Amino acid sequence: MSSDAVGENGMVVSSKIDASKIGIDVLKKGGNAIDAAVAVGFALSVTHSGAGNLGGGGFAVIRLADGTVTSVDFRETAPILSKKDMFLNDNGDVIPGLSWSSSLSSGVPGTVAGLGYIHEKYGSMQWETLVYPSIVLAKYGFELDHHTVSVLNSKKYKSKLSYDSETKKIFTKEKDFNIGDIFIQEDLSNTLMRIAQYGHKEFYYGETSDLILDCMSRINGIITIDDLHNYKPIEKEPIHGTYRGYNVYSMPPSSSGGITLINILNQIENLDIKSLGFHSSAHVHYLVESEKRAYSDRAVYLGDTQYVDVPIDYLISKDYAYERFKEINHLYATEGSLIYQTNLNENEESEETTHFSIIDSFGNAVSITTTLNGWYGNGVTVDEAGFLLNMEWMIFLLNQDIQMHMVL
Repeated sequence: MSSDAVGENGMVVSSKIDASKIGIDVLKKGGNAIDAAVAVGFALSVTHSGAGNLGGGGFAVIRLADGTVTSVDFRETAPILSKKDMFLNDNGDVIPGLSWSSSLSSGVPGTVAGLGYIHEKYGSMQWETLVYPSIVLAKYGFELDHHTVSVLNSKKYKSKLSYDSETKKIFTKEKDFNIGDIFIQEDLSNTLMRIAQYGHKEFYYGETSDLILDCMSRINGIITIDDLHNYKPIEKEPIHGTYRGYNVYSMPPSSSGGITLINILNQIENLDIKSLGFHSSAHVHYLVESEKRAYSDRAVYLGDTQYVDVPIDYLISKDYAYERFKEINHLYATEGSLIYQTNLNENEESEETTHFSIIDSFGNAVSITTTLNGWYGNGVTVDEAGFLLNMEWMIFLLNQDIQMHMVL
């Protein structure tokens, strides 16, 4: 099997080719993987508005050339005015749609602060140099690809993107969009210009913060100036496990991904998986059964460790995984109802998160996930700022994203 992209001096993997090209250009100019990640993150805010964003948040796992591994949590946070029963009626029942399509659904955005944090601590190039290519993309436009056109033209998203007046004028038009159309976002280019000139704190203290507050006033939202001023990314020790002698590092809570991944790998390690044959029925059976058990644990145990006690060491231990693995019947699939210990919503998995990974010639590597939660967040665009707000009160579900590979 041949790879579709091979390089000797670095690689950028993202969901949009324009963003990947920008990342490669940064590496060619001598920037490190963190510099490229900042540039790619801002580029995706232009070219992948449904998930790449300024109004959402994300996670970063960073491996430095000296072997140090760290992670940065820049997910959205609850506004100060949030209440635990804010999405319930007087009877204690959930009010449909309030947590994902209303003005109350947005958490305080973390993306700009997160990119700024990793740049200040681990980057090497000038900030404005990394943001500038995205300003150009927004101001002069980029060619729409098949994926973006199919989403924008769909009945579902045409309706969603028509609800808010600011969003409607940017993301809809009378006729359908076509592949190759030049998509221009003037307001977003101005926002990016301010961020480039004044740094990432402009988003939280400058004109952009004023525009966010104007938007809150217009839509009766609850994000305040104190929320914006108080937002801080959190650097954390990553989740660490091993798989057949290889070190595996991933994101700790509030992400569920790292613990779940290690849990699955620890179970699979009990197999002579090579002898099963790649994608054989036995291979798929054991993998799926391990995933069922890991995702059951995800649903029961995992949450934000600021509010929930998560037994991390227990969940990522080899002994616990072995006990879970012993439950697997080698012939028959186990009914989900016999594994899952909680009532789960059986809606289809969402598809609204984007991931990008970068490695440079120095030995640094970065993997970042960003999201607005649902495609295009809650559908509200910040007045005269050109970026959408998140709907992060919804359950956060990870997905696979189509990726463009660019190599150096």
